[in-house]
Amino acid sequence: MTKKRARALGLRFRGTPGPRNSLVDVPGLRVGQSQVLSENESAGAQIRTGVTAILPRGFDRTPSPVLAGYFSLNGNGEMTGSHWIRDSGRFLGPICLTNSHSVGIAHHTAVRWMISHYAGVFEAEHVWAMPVVAETYYGVLNETSTASR
Repeated sequence: MTKKRARALGLRFRGTPGPRNSLVDVPGLRVGQSQVLSENESAGAQIRTGVTAILPRGFDRTPSPVLAGYFSLNGNGEMTGSHWIRDSGRFLGPICLTNSHSVGIAHHTAVRWMISHYAGVFEAEHVWAMPVVAETYYGVLNETSTASR
């Protein structure tokens, strides 16, 4: 059985869906992902992890904030940048989705990408890098207690 989409359930949204009824229908937006799938025989662990990165303004060289909001489904999930989103209603930079144990490295990498990609702006103006990195628990895919050994 196929799950119904929100509009099929009677929820009303402004606008008209794009041809794919998908995030990638947004003009200029880019989505990419990378994954790691391996067997760590020495630790006796299976490692299945990765990151999805969303660039709301694609590869534009001039940083331009986008309107933003967030919702916490439960109190467990970590999401960097959420305080700035709550205070300003917008943010600048990539959105990364990863596993619980990779929030730090994903944030570090996104900051490094922002500083490199917008180098001229960082040198000329007072700006800072505050990407959004959100985590999800993936313990059913990995032996999380041994995956980092």
